[in-house]
Amino acid sequence: LIGRKDSFTSIENTFIKGRRAEVVFFGIGGLGKTQLAVDYAHVHRGDYANGVIWISADQDIDAQLTSLAVTQKWVDKAAEHSKKLAVAHEKVLKTENTLLIFDNVKSVESIQKYLPAKHINCHVILTSRDEQGYTPVDVGLLSENDSLALLYQVAQRQPSTTEDSDSATKIVRLLDGLPLALELA
Repeated sequence: LIGRKDSFTSIENTFIKGRRAEVVFFGIGGLGKTQLAVDYAHVHRGDYANGVIWISADQDIDAQLTSLAVTQKWVDKAAEHSKKLAVAHEKVLKTENTLLIFDNVKSVESIQKYLPAKHINCHVILTSRDEQGYTPVDVGLLSENDSLALLYQVAQRQPSTTEDSDSATKIVRLLDGLPLALELA
């Protein structure tokens, strides 16, 4: 959660138990929107009696739902494909006390038929490059200090010399607070 405590707090304040809420983590690629969703789901998974459902919006959603229906034992694996899809779709649309995450949403219209009705008490997270009309959680660049902390965490070591420290600072400044770039560095 390096550099993301404010975003995390914003989500927690928006997601009140027993009340429908939707947020979108938005910003350019490489900011850690997906990682923030993973972290939130991991920390709060126990808050959702009916679980967390993760859907990659840039992949075949129907295929993901049919697979989910089988792995969650909502239907027998030998059931017809159409039955698997119908049961999974029904679960996603009507199950309350669930965290539903749509990762890499290009447009809300592309996932509209998979979104629960407004009266269903669940929490929905979208990750996207755009706000999408939901409560926005801007996932911005990391500060220089947070960038250094992330670089050291990923490298699993602290600088042992002034030269190491100076090199790390140069890397952080060159990559301008972009978490994915820092992780790759």
